Amino acid sequence: MALNITSNSAALMCSALTGQLNTNPGVANPTLVVYSGTPPVEADAALGGGNLALVTLLLNNTLAFQAPVDDGGLSRSTANSLPLVGTISLSGTATFFRLFNDVGDVALQGTVGTVGEDLNLDTVTLVQDATFQITSLSLNVPEQGA
Repeated sequence: MALNITSNSAALMCSALTGQLNTNPGVANPTLVVYSGTPPVEADAALGGGNLALVTLLLNNTLAFQAPVDDGGLSRSTANSLPLVGTISLSGTATFFRLFNDVGDVALQGTVGTVGEDLNLDTVTLVQDATFQITSLSLNVPEQGA
C-alpha cells in the first residue's frame, strides 16, 4: 500500500526540511558529508565502524534553498550559491551522504552513485587531496507513492 500526499503537504514537508539546511549568519554552518561503506538502515541510525568520511563540505553562509515548486509529482527545492567545493580527505568509494543541520544533527541521508541516485557524481571513486565539487543540489519530496 502506498501513502499518497497532496502537493501542498509535499511543499510543506520540503520547506521544513530545507529550513533546517538554510544557513543563518552567526550560526554554525550545515554540512554535507560523503561516506564510504554500507549505509546505515536509516538516517537516525549510528554510523558503522566501516563508514569513513571521504569529504566534508560546509554549506556556506550564502547557501539557501528556494521555495519549493510543484515539479510533476514532487515538490522540489533547489539550492542557490553553488558550486560547493572542497578537498577529498580520504580515498575510497562513495556510497552515501548525510546532510547535517547547523547544530550537527542529521537532517537526511541519501545514496551516492553516478546515475539515478540521490547524489550523482561523475565517479564514486574519490581520491585523497583531489577537488570535490557539487554544481547542482535540490531536495525532492514525492507527492504520490511516498
